[in-house]
Amino acid sequence: MNRVIITATFVTVLVKNVSNLLNCSEKSNFSLNNKNIFIESKTDSDYNIHSIFTFTESVESDKSFEQRKISLEGLQRVFAVKYAVNSMNKRRDILPNITLGYIFNDACFNLSVTMSHGIELVDTYRRHRCISNTSDFNNSKNTCARLENKVVAAIGDYYSSSTIKLASLLNIHKIPLITDGASSPLLNSSNSNFKSFFRTIQSDAVQVDVMIEVLKLFNWSYIIVIGSDDNYGKVAVSILKQRAAQESLCIVEDIYIATTPTQIESNGQGVMNKIIGAKRAQVVVMFTSQKKIGEHLLQLAYKMNISRIWLTNDAWNPDILSSSVPITQIESLLTISLYYGDDIPELKEYINDVVNNDYECDFLLKNFISETFNCTVHNKSENGKSLIGFLANKYEKCEVPIDQLIRYITTKDLNQVNYLVDAVNAIGYALHAAACNQTICRLDVQPQEVTKTLKTLHAPSVLGGFVEFNSWHSPTFSRYSIDQVQLSAEKAKYVRVGTWDTKSKLLNINATMLKWPSWLDFKIPTSSCRNICNPGEKVVGKNLCCWHCVKCSVGEISNVSNADSCSPCPEHFFTKDHISCIKMPTSYIASSNAVGIFSITLSIIGICLTIVSYLLFLFLRKKSVLFMRNSILYTTLSDFLPLSTFCYTFLELTYPSETVCIAQDIYFNLLCIFYASILIIKNKSVGHFLPKLLHCLGRDKILRMGLIFFLVSMEIIFLTIWINARETFVSERIYDNILYIRCMNVDKFSRNSTIRLTARIFPAVSLLIGAILTLPERNSNYNFGELRSLFFFGVTLVTITGAYGITINQVLEIFQPWVVLIATNGYGFTYLLCLTLPKFYITFKGK
Repeated sequence: MNRVIITATFVTVLVKNVSNLLNCSEKSNFSLNNKNIFIESKTDSDYNIHSIFTFTESVESDKSFEQRKISLEGLQRVFAVKYAVNSMNKRRDILPNITLGYIFNDACFNLSVTMSHGIELVDTYRRHRCISNTSDFNNSKNTCARLENKVVAAIGDYYSSSTIKLASLLNIHKIPLITDGASSPLLNSSNSNFKSFFRTIQSDAVQVDVMIEVLKLFNWSYIIVIGSDDNYGKVAVSILKQRAAQESLCIVEDIYIATTPTQIESNGQGVMNKIIGAKRAQVVVMFTSQKKIGEHLLQLAYKMNISRIWLTNDAWNPDILSSSVPITQIESLLTISLYYGDDIPELKEYINDVVNNDYECDFLLKNFISETFNCTVHNKSENGKSLIGFLANKYEKCEVPIDQLIRYITTKDLNQVNYLVDAVNAIGYALHAAACNQTICRLDVQPQEVTKTLKTLHAPSVLGGFVEFNSWHSPTFSRYSIDQVQLSAEKAKYVRVGTWDTKSKLLNINATMLKWPSWLDFKIPTSSCRNICNPGEKVVGKNLCCWHCVKCSVGEISNVSNADSCSPCPEHFFTKDHISCIKMPTSYIASSNAVGIFSITLSIIGICLTIVSYLLFLFLRKKSVLFMRNSILYTTLSDFLPLSTFCYTFLELTYPSETVCIAQDIYFNLLCIFYASILIIKNKSVGHFLPKLLHCLGRDKILRMGLIFFLVSMEIIFLTIWINARETFVSERIYDNILYIRCMNVDKFSRNSTIRLTARIFPAVSLLIGAILTLPERNSNYNFGELRSLFFFGVTLVTITGAYGITINQVLEIFQPWVVLIATNGYGFTYLLCLTLPKFYITFKGK
């Protein structure tokens, strides 16, 4: 009897449900094709958004076709689209006189299923699109019929691999497709196949940029990269390799792992062996499109006792926390995640309203309750707190608490649908821009028009700010969070430790929030196979990614880290730290240093003595027979020679330049030849010999002057030839990082040449001849002993000149000016002591 009552009740409820479904605005159906179940849900509206994404998950079954059920994540995504569409319809300022609806097709995580839905969408568009009226040839205007329930845009798929194909198909007809999940860099609007494709998240290339910044921040320069063997993993890893090379980060292994369960199992061991082989690579970057890949690898790492820091993409957050991976592996995760914001309160309210009031018409919700709670609901309890129905395949009553059901739907990662809500809102605002630029919104808007208005969209975002698309049809602004898995009371959770955004492009890490695993002794890991070569060092022994550092050689610098080579400092620069070059201080024999002061002092004394001797001559000229025989002109010319000799010091102390050096050469050698001339013409033997030789008796003064002119002329000729033959006159030498500048007294070009010997040796030979000629007179007292003084004068000059010639070639170049100064001052004082002072001594002694 009870069985009959229950059966009658079940039949009554079934009839009532069928009646209610006929009155529902949302239509749903199943279909079976090629062993796959197709699930569709839609509304009748003026315009529809066609959603093609996966909202089911596979169920183990012995049946010949794949059995699937509504997933919690899929139901949340469906609710997100419905909520956004419902909110749009409630706003009279957006689409005031038209309605926006939706169509849902399950992609079943299958490319062929996804494309079949896409083809169906395109076929419907082609059959019902607005066609120009060509019957009236005289009518220049095109008119379009009103089309109801037309699709103006599509949403999907969440995965890049299927979205690439779907976007290419819809692009042919300029039907806009927006995704909140497909992040492949291949989906770039610069590609002609994706002109009508948009997304509310960033390309993986941006996520790679964030990863590079994290690697640089922690000095992780030696890493392993694992990518799923599909478009997502291959493209992401390829971009990461390019960016890593630009930043001198080394990827020791890049590994691709297949996505099928059997291949994941077979390839996992090889992946772990490679990780073990690269011991210094303590960081493993993972780009995987499926959760099961990462879960399997971490489980295998746990079994093989492999500990690493796993730097992962946002597909891991937060799903990995609910996996079966041991906590000791999960706590080693550092994830770069797109910022999803907080749950939308209005979405929760919408879900609450649907569960309470629309559970019979919401086909996907009913199936989710049936599959999750094993209860096919048909009514509310009398107290309104539960949904009641029958157990699946049984005629027994069941009850599902409404609060429990709502918590189950809304408490797990509901914020993950925020970008999907933005995608729906973007379509709504773009449709408004295309259709409602007049008082009454148009009902003949084409998808191409929505594509156009999406490019200039400025719609509010549920995350704050606005939804806007750049030239690549990606959002103009996005924020990323750097999340670390941390343990609290033996429970793992993601903790935000840093942020990055596309506007500032600055990585902000809160070091106090970081908590490294226990196997690292809670310290930041080191993942490097090389030393960091600091500025001032260079890389040597480079082998793949490993090397060591050596300091730059003397005079070389490197001002960047890990420099491949050192650069020499420019001429006249040196370095103290091998990082920067400093201009060398210059040094020359100047009046300000000790040698210059000493030389000037001697020269001034010599000049004063010369002037005093000349004044004494003027005073004694009329009083002493010794001075009467010399004319004022003769004495003036005689005293001019030592005076010029002492003045040479000031030329030697002038900053060396080519002109100064030439002047020094001429000046010094002419001084030498003048001293040699004085020595020769004052000689008694020469005074007797020249008149007899030239038969010019009585003209000895003219002959002596002629001899001086001849000797000086010869020296000028030799000097001219020598100077013209020289290539350089200024010598620059570096000692202890000081640039010593001087005039060359010995040049490489003419060191052993006849020209140099002639120009330099001619005065010395003349001096030697003059000194030899004075030898017979060394004991003579003739002419008040002047001839004997001339002998001593000649010997001293020869001695000074010989010492100069020997010393100038032996001392360092920086000391050669000292030798020249000593020699010239020696000439001057020798003249005063040997030729001038004896005359005054004899004069005053005679008195």
